[in-house]
Amino acid sequence: MSPSYNRNGHANGSGGLDLTGAGAAYVRVSDDEQDTERQHAAVRAFLKRHGASVADGRWFADEGWARDKAAVRPAFNRLLGLAEAGKVRWIVVAERDRFGTTDADEFVHYRYLLRRWGCRLYDVAGTEWTRKDTATVIIAAFEGDKSEKEQHDTSHRVLSGKAGYARDGQWQGGPVRLGFDVACYPKETGTQKPNSELNELWRVVVEGRDKRLKVYPDGRDPESFDGPNNFPLFNPKTEMLRLTPSIDQAKVGVAVSVFERYANESINLTALAHWLNRHGWRNGWGGHFTGQHVEDLLSDPIYLGYYTWNKNHHGKFHRFTDGQAVPELNYKEKVSPNKRADWVQSHRLFEPLVDRGTWARVEQKLEGRERRTPAPRSVALYLAGLVYCANCGCRMVAGPHRKEVKRPRKDGHTGVRFEYVCGTYQKAVREKWRRDCKCLRNGVFQDELERYIDRYLEETGHRLELFTRGAGVAPDAPTDRLQGQEGTTWKAFLDGFQRVTEYLAQHHPDDYTALLAEDARVAAEDERAMMGDADGADGPPAPGRYARLTDIPGFREAAERGREALDRATRRGKGETTDVQPGDEALGMPDFIAACLSLYRAHFDPEGLRAEIEREDAELAELTEGWRDLPKIPLVRQQAEKRMAEKAKRIEELRAQQQDDSAVLAAQWREINDLQLAVADAKLAMRSEAGERALRVRAEKLRAVIERIECTFTATGKTGSGWGMKNSELAMVAIYPVAGDPRYFSVDRESILLWTRATSPM
Repeated sequence: MSPSYNRNGHANGSGGLDLTGAGAAYVRVSDDEQDTERQHAAVRAFLKRHGASVADGRWFADEGWARDKAAVRPAFNRLLGLAEAGKVRWIVVAERDRFGTTDADEFVHYRYLLRRWGCRLYDVAGTEWTRKDTATVIIAAFEGDKSEKEQHDTSHRVLSGKAGYARDGQWQGGPVRLGFDVACYPKETGTQKPNSELNELWRVVVEGRDKRLKVYPDGRDPESFDGPNNFPLFNPKTEMLRLTPSIDQAKVGVAVSVFERYANESINLTALAHWLNRHGWRNGWGGHFTGQHVEDLLSDPIYLGYYTWNKNHHGKFHRFTDGQAVPELNYKEKVSPNKRADWVQSHRLFEPLVDRGTWARVEQKLEGRERRTPAPRSVALYLAGLVYCANCGCRMVAGPHRKEVKRPRKDGHTGVRFEYVCGTYQKAVREKWRRDCKCLRNGVFQDELERYIDRYLEETGHRLELFTRGAGVAPDAPTDRLQGQEGTTWKAFLDGFQRVTEYLAQHHPDDYTALLAEDARVAAEDERAMMGDADGADGPPAPGRYARLTDIPGFREAAERGREALDRATRRGKGETTDVQPGDEALGMPDFIAACLSLYRAHFDPEGLRAEIEREDAELAELTEGWRDLPKIPLVRQQAEKRMAEKAKRIEELRAQQQDDSAVLAAQWREINDLQLAVADAKLAMRSEAGERALRVRAEKLRAVIERIECTFTATGKTGSGWGMKNSELAMVAIYPVAGDPRYFSVDRESILLWTRATSPM
């Protein structure tokens, strides 16, 4: 018997909820501390209360996935695939937060998709999050923002807490270095004491990948804790974990030998990794050593007895720097090194395993190594080493498939297609732990990436040409969206030029006014020439002779802040400037800028600035000292405080002027020109014939411009084998240049809302 419906369109007999048709349940936990069974029990109680059921094959669970990973959560995307196909008509979750989205925008996006597919979303409290009424829309947006704020608050709290624990020497997770175990100690005896003064309760010995042994100091039988994420539990209120030298002296001895060999022998990191692997030693994850693993081992101060945290930045919302957690969005979770000053180090936990002399030689040798991106082993795979999977951050490696295209495709491609596959996934398949791998089979063909590289080089080259020539960009030009590309260097150049013009206008107004007058005269000649009235000319001057500086993107704003008269500034034809620093013309610098820098150099007096700063400092100190003796009359004290604030501001301005901005600006302009030449070389290399030598040149030229190509994939929900059954597809390509800001290319315009937070402003 089909159910009857009330006036709101909801099925009767189910608490006003429409639970008709095939339903599904979704469970998500982001860490091991959360109880999946609690969510299962809550959903079962909901189903029993409303007389509904969910088939066994319609329970979906993502364990170990954060809420902002909706695009790549495998079970979540399989569920969406069924909803899109009309095979699921309603979904229930324990709480709305378990559905898991980054913020309100992303939740509203998924809410729209579910409504379009005719699928309803409920939580166990009976709230339907896909209803169309205004109140639900407002609450959905509010809850989405609340979810985002909770993530940021949790990030700040956890990061600050980790810093405090690390200062006490408490282990914060991660790989256990060769020669160490993780020991548990009572907190009550003191967190600032060395390990030798504490009573060891038990320790964990890592024996291999996901293989752990809990060992007791009193000789009790050890306990096995094998399996992923199966570390022995402890009470963080009364107990703490610390790294301590291993009870296996052979491990300690071989770790010390690695230091001694690298310090005293002519041997590289890879050779040491092979040596360790041959003798059966494994890294902190239980796998084979690589050169990078050996480098991490040799640079870890734990071998001197100091636990060190925050060497690298892993956070999504905050970075720990200058002793505090500061906001820094990192949705891609890109790992980047932190400054040494930001490392958090404990007191000495135990006597050093490596002597100071050996440590110093190792450190000196590591710092003196020449770092470069290795060239690909196969010339055909000329992008090898540049392509990364955005989901896990690991390199994508050459896939096992070489697909030969016998007939031309729509894009004209023929021949062999080379594929790159996520390295984490490939390793999981090879070592037979694919079920625990968080990455799907993320794969992309090299010729697909070529399209985005060609587009990036073309647009970047055009933008750089506009920058260096000083030409403008029409608002509707195709490259207008590149505003901000190469923005870091260019904005720094404009800011520096603003400081130069402000300095000249304030301290040398006569010379600067004369320079502006001469430039205005040339601008007038330019205008007459463009109208065909100058010297009987019947046409415009040669291209580029009188390109206007005010058309450079961002120049007008910088000039107006510097001095109002700079609105009329133009650059003169080459060869008309006489007092230019040697090399400025060779850089192709606009003549007006070169003339300003020349005038700045002529008047730049660091000694005079130093003397003026000392005078201002002395006057400020005198005012500060006299402030104490002033009568406690509010008006008198306000006037004194105002004078002190003006003096302090003046001192800051003078200190900012101590830097020779002309040298900095010349270096920045040279960087832009070098990048322009490198981009031009890369464009030529991409168009070259496909021979072995040409491909090697192409690989070299691209590495001079591009540092990293990140590929973001979305799950398709498909299963099975074959080219048409891929379980993930390319969604976004991010190209990180050697200099400048990254460029993001969306593959699917419909899914661009998912990546708004990850992209730079267009």
